[in-house]
Amino acid sequence: MIQGVFEKISDLVAPLGSVSFTGEFYTVCRDLFGNDQCNVFVLEGDQKPDCILSTASGREMRKLTRLCANDYVASGYRNDPTLAWVRSRGITHFKPTVRSLSPREIPNTDYRRRFYENASVRQKLAAMQFSGGKLYYLNFYRNPNQEDYNFNDRRLLEDVSGLLCALLTKHHSMVESSPPALYPNDKMSNDFRSDLKDRLLRSFLKEDVGLTPKEAEICAAIALGQNAMEIGLEHGITANTVATHRKRAYAKLGIGSQNELFARYYESVTDQIRGGCRPKPT
Repeated sequence: MIQGVFEKISDLVAPLGSVSFTGEFYTVCRDLFGNDQCNVFVLEGDQKPDCILSTASGREMRKLTRLCANDYVASGYRNDPTLAWVRSRGITHFKPTVRSLSPREIPNTDYRRRFYENASVRQKLAAMQFSGGKLYYLNFYRNPNQEDYNFNDRRLLEDVSGLLCALLTKHHSMVESSPPALYPNDKMSNDFRSDLKDRLLRSFLKEDVGLTPKEAEICAAIALGQNAMEIGLEHGITANTVATHRKRAYAKLGIGSQNELFARYYESVTDQIRGGCRPKPT
């Protein structure tokens, strides 16, 4: 059985660094653990967590999952009983910590309501593993129509969490060092770029995740290939401030890289524009 499991996980090697990795990761984990939702957070020291992956089985559930991930990053992590257990021991390197957690086991009523009852979560199966000096926190959620996780589910996650974390670490190092090219063989006309940026901005503002206008503007600029320094000069802010806005926006959107931002919005928006206006080389 375990051989078949590792063969399934090996399917994640091919999409490493590509925009399809998130979907492939979710599919593999759903097949292994029967989860309906999935969130992955990365923590470094006492800093707030970063959400590097947030997805679910359908559009509405993905939206709910990302809202919960955003809420968790903003403040919910402070009351997370699993995270509190790890931090109270000051552990920096250890074997995978795996546990399942049900609402009835959580005494904090506000935390239970926000991340279980309102999130349509019956039970969570979680793994915490250090990789590359950072703590990776994998969360797999089942909905009220599913059964609880059992001993075999927990044992399987213990066996494979190190490999899953290694793949996540490699993927995000690759996408951050290799931003996507929007038009590899031609250039956008100024009119097309302006129209595209406007449509991207409206798409970001329509997302019901609480993006501020500034965060939406910066996401639109990033999707068009601008770097932090260029965006800062355009908006009269520092590159560090741009990075802060970007980090907050990515957390709200439930993504972890420019590639994911690109994949999520660019194709649908450019299809709309190309219906009446093809980009012309400058």
